[in-house]
Amino acid sequence: MNPKFFYASHSISSGGGGRKGNTQSLVLKGSELPQRSLGILTQGLLDGAIALVPTDTGYCFVGDPLSAETHRAFLRLRAAHPRNKPFSLIVPSIASISEIAILNTPQYRVLKKLLPGPYTVVLEKNRKTPQSATGQKGS
Repeated sequence: MNPKFFYASHSISSGGGGRKGNTQSLVLKGSELPQRSLGILTQGLLDGAIALVPTDTGYCFVGDPLSAETHRAFLRLRAAHPRNKPFSLIVPSIASISEIAILNTPQYRVLKKLLPGPYTVVLEKNRKTPQSATGQKGS
């Protein structure tokens, strides 16, 4: 059975992950996830799982931003989150940002200086921006 939820935690221990019900725990060694665990997490996310992972500013739920089911799961997990408000997207690079948002030259230059870092950037959407990042109306 594939887990539907992953929890990645910071740990110096050499222990592996554990599993409880539909949750699988993956342990980070130092600040990196072992290659085997990364493969399990990647496949899980592709299969629709949700993960709770450490970021620069705290822990964050992650999942497929193009999946309506993932968006509904986020809303269940964060019941206080207004349904018409957007969720943030975590992207690996400035190039990825330019694929899902309108990014002009001055904005690019600022981001080049700031990133990587603990920032949330609010930009104008383009046609490839996932609906979960723009907020849903009427649901």
